[in-house]
Amino acid sequence: MPINVLEIGRGLWRVLFVVAAFLLSTAAGYPANVPLREFISVPLRSLAQGDMGKYWTLKSAELHETPGATWGYVELQSVSNIPVADARFYGEYFDADGGFCFSLVFSLGINEEGQTSPIRPGEVRTLRSMAGFLSPGVAPRELRLYLVEQTSLTRQRVEGVGTPAMRVPIIIAGGITKSLASLTLKGELAPPNDSIQDLVLARVRVGIEGRVEEVDILDAVSDKLRQWFQEYVSEARLFAPASRGGIPEAADMLILIRAVGSRSAFENSDFLPRLSRWVTGYVAHMHHNEVVPISTLFFQPAPTRIKRLGSEKWGNLPPPPPGLFSVLNDGTGWCPDQITYKAGQVSGQFVPEWRK
Repeated sequence: MPINVLEIGRGLWRVLFVVAAFLLSTAAGYPANVPLREFISVPLRSLAQGDMGKYWTLKSAELHETPGATWGYVELQSVSNIPVADARFYGEYFDADGGFCFSLVFSLGINEEGQTSPIRPGEVRTLRSMAGFLSPGVAPRELRLYLVEQTSLTRQRVEGVGTPAMRVPIIIAGGITKSLASLTLKGELAPPNDSIQDLVLARVRVGIEGRVEEVDILDAVSDKLRQWFQEYVSEARLFAPASRGGIPEAADMLILIRAVGSRSAFENSDFLPRLSRWVTGYVAHMHHNEVVPISTLFFQPAPTRIKRLGSEKWGNLPPPPPGLFSVLNDGTGWCPDQITYKAGQVSGQFVPEWRK
């Protein structure tokens, strides 16, 4: 089945909406008087690469992981001799062994200060980027940041020298069928109210047209969930393939299926996907210099109330069957506020590009 690029775009924006809804609700459930960045701050060794040092000083970098999102921050100071109207950057993250494990892009206009005006010489801004339900498979320790391009206030355009081809991971763009959008979890399979339970971990290979080529279920808590996952990947899921330099390529991904006992458990837990014993066991036996990111799909207790369309009031729903869990997010997103997708040269193929 050919990939529908319009559906991919809708799926990515739906994922971004789900992430934003949680993060805008009392700082994603963290204490209201504690800024999110300070609450889960992880500083990184940061290196400006290529000719970036001619125009920018990279003062610091941080990566912030929650079970549902990965946030990147870079603090930059302009050393250009004229104001810069726009700039784009590409960052690659590496683990303690020097293996590539994640990537993000940054734009001058998306910053913690909320500034939209050109940046003046000597001015400092903290840029941010986000991946929704997509996270590193190991702990990042180093960021290598590259200048992609920048435009001055006088419309002088500079392209970065030595910037590598941008690596974009596989994205799940939604599309889970109604029959698979709920699970019945009882007894030991059901997570307590304050916890997150791992259900399935699988390695999936996705081809250049976004089709699943191989599936290896690494762990599952039951045969029934193993069968559920097989059905999930066998039905034409909407996958955006990995790409390098705008060229789609076949690649592996890890998919982790998890259940949360409550919304509070999702918002407040520090049980990151990479801390799952299944994930750590898989990574420990890898012999590659690159660890693929983890795509996480969550299931939550079936809702007991609903807000009707056009109304601000909540209405009660009939009590759900015992142990019924419904899908929280049916997809993932990589820098969706900065990257979009366009149709490629091959039918059914599509490639990422910067948003205008």
